[in-house]
Amino acid sequence: MRKSQSAVEFLTVYGWAFLIIALFLIAVFAIVTTQSPTQYLPSSCYITPELNCFEPIMLSNLSSSYFILILSNQFGKTIKFPANSINLEPTLTSGSYAGQCTPSSAPPGATIFCRIIMKNYVQSIGTQLSPTYTLSYSVCDPKCNSQYNTTGFATVYVQKYQNIVFFITLIANPTNGGDIVFQGSTYASGAVVAAIQGLTYNIGVQPTSGYGFSSWSATSNIIVTSTSLPFTQLTVIGNGTLTANFAVITTSTSSTSTVTLSTSTSTTSTSSTTSTTSTSTTSTTSVASTTSTSTSTTSTTSTTSTSTTSTTSTSSTSTTSTTSTSSTSTTSSTSTSTTSTTSTTSTVRTVTSISSFAAGTPIDLVNGTTLPIEQLQPGDVILSYDTKTGKFYSNIILNVISFQAHGEYIINGEVNTDAAEVFYTNNHNWTSAANLKAGQSILDPSTDTWIPVTSITYIPKTLRVYDIVGSSGNNFIVDGKYLADLITN
Repeated sequence: MRKSQSAVEFLTVYGWAFLIIALFLIAVFAIVTTQSPTQYLPSSCYITPELNCFEPIMLSNLSSSYFILILSNQFGKTIKFPANSINLEPTLTSGSYAGQCTPSSAPPGATIFCRIIMKNYVQSIGTQLSPTYTLSYSVCDPKCNSQYNTTGFATVYVQKYQNIVFFITLIANPTNGGDIVFQGSTYASGAVVAAIQGLTYNIGVQPTSGYGFSSWSATSNIIVTSTSLPFTQLTVIGNGTLTANFAVITTSTSSTSTVTLSTSTSTTSTSSTTSTTSTSTTSTTSVASTTSTSTSTTSTTSTTSTSTTSTTSTSSTSTTSTTSTSSTSTTSSTSTSTTSTTSTTSTVRTVTSISSFAAGTPIDLVNGTTLPIEQLQPGDVILSYDTKTGKFYSNIILNVISFQAHGEYIINGEVNTDAAEVFYTNNHNWTSAANLKAGQSILDPSTDTWIPVTSITYIPKTLRVYDIVGSSGNNFIVDGKYLADLITN
């Protein structure tokens, strides 16, 4: 009986509190379920599949707001943006606002920043907005004549203003030295790209023919990870200028000329008092040159007389002279071969022997990627390195040669080559695979370190190998680290 009485007293005293809590929960549930679903959508944007929209940003302070779109050019062609290339529709504000997209000429794959400064438009932090905008651009195919106006939509939350988007002016020095690669897209000197503070961006170079990469230089607001590497990274803390410095490549001149002269003179006497002389002279000239052609001119003078008169035959080629003499009733034969070589010393060494790698060997390209050696094609640009100056440069492939080699050498269990292939070793010389010894080291130019040769395995078999004919320089990089040799044209 007392338990029942206590329960009644508890409900009488506290029942009103439970009722208030229940009514509050019902009201909250009703408010939540009647809100528009768009109030809880994440930030998003859309314009067209060919202009992939990554992120909309709305920043606001006490006097203005900033609307930013981050896009990617997926047209597969360059697109160009005119002045006032992005416009906000009046549905968002009482007035109209226009802005600019950067870069103004966006190559395929380029990241594009479109920004509108909205003066006197202020929104509370956390407010969700759904702006509609129009983007104006031309697709270059190859001319950029037709302009498109495409409407897009976004859902975005207002954030507190902070300056996070900065602009980088890309400079090539000299201007004709090459182009600059920013985030995988290639830009000519003078282009302006945008970057967000706190993010890391990949940069690289594409030198023009006859030029090689020298170094990076930048203003204080741009931090480059390594100024000596052609492919590296950067971060930004403000607007600035990034300069890629190029240098003229010094190529070698090598000439070898071989001249062989064979002269034969015979004289026959037919009586004791009368002598008849017959002279026969044969001259053969052959010229062999490794990388340049040398021209030889041969002049021959032959004189014949009777009795004791001698016959002289002379041949001259630049630095070579041969004389053969015979007298009456005497037969003589003289053959002389002389080789003269003239060479000009340079920072690049010319290679004339064929040396090669097995299929599947990755070769570094100037754009930062690799390709198996058998997939390389004429016109591809590989990354080369000058051992004298310590600078990287581009090297255009003229031809790829394939043939059968006898004997396979496997270095450190990862590089498969033939006996003639040479590597730049720690004695600062080129050493063939057949002469490499465990304990030697091969240069890794990407890190400026030496890779120890820990093992060399020889397999007596026939294998198909590939070699590269380059336009300039004498080396290439295998598997991102081993500096090896190639044929130069």
